Amino acid sequence: MAEQMAQQTNGRAHIILLGRNQDAANKIIASFPQTPVGTPAEEESKYSFIKVDATSMAQVREVTAKLSNELDKINFIVASAGYSTLKGRDESPEGIDRKIACTFYARFRFIHDLAPLVEKAAEKQEQTGIMSVFAAGRGSQIDLNDLGLVKGYSQTRAHDDMVTYTDAAFEVSLSVQSTAPSPANSDIAVFVGIRQPPPKHLLYQHIPWTGYYARRHEEYGCHVLCTSLTSL
Repeated sequence: MAEQMAQQTNGRAHIILLGRNQDAANKIIASFPQTPVGTPAEEESKYSFIKVDATSMAQVREVTAKLSNELDKINFIVASAGYSTLKGRDESPEGIDRKIACTFYARFRFIHDLAPLVEKAAEKQEQTGIMSVFAAGRGSQIDLNDLGLVKGYSQTRAHDDMVTYTDAAFEVSLSVQSTAPSPANSDIAVFVGIRQPPPKHLLYQHIPWTGYYARRHEEYGCHVLCTSLTSL
């Protein structure tokens, strides 16, 4: 999606990637188009990377504080952090399971802390949007007495419950906006399917639809993000 944003704006974009791998980020940024010499400063290509471990709420807060101090607005937030493991509950020093921390708590710490900057862009009638890429609409019933999955942890619950949490958070956001919706703002939670492997892969003989959705959102994710207000 970052590549698409850079391409569709012909490099006239300020894009900040967040993640753990500096080398991977450098390769991605190197593929972005650059604006020519003489382009107005406000339209010049500005690409950067901030290293952050999304399983650490302390690091997430440091990054959101940094961005809040350095930026005067944000048009789009795309939250897609994930954590894959076959281990059982794996607590961080903060007492949160790392998978849960990454897939839910971190993304909404980012969104909550940076939302005021998105509002500033919306106040200028600029296109804005917040997107969560996870498994929208595919959650499960939750245990209100075990929201942190301390009593009954499993990989399935760590995934499905976080989907429900994510959907609920976006519903709350949409219900708040519905009182005074902005035509320039979109809050979208999506499920993009499994990324397309090589053709004729055995997996796709059984679930061929996932390739279509993965490609569609990867290629046109920025277009989807910029559409009108979309509910779950």
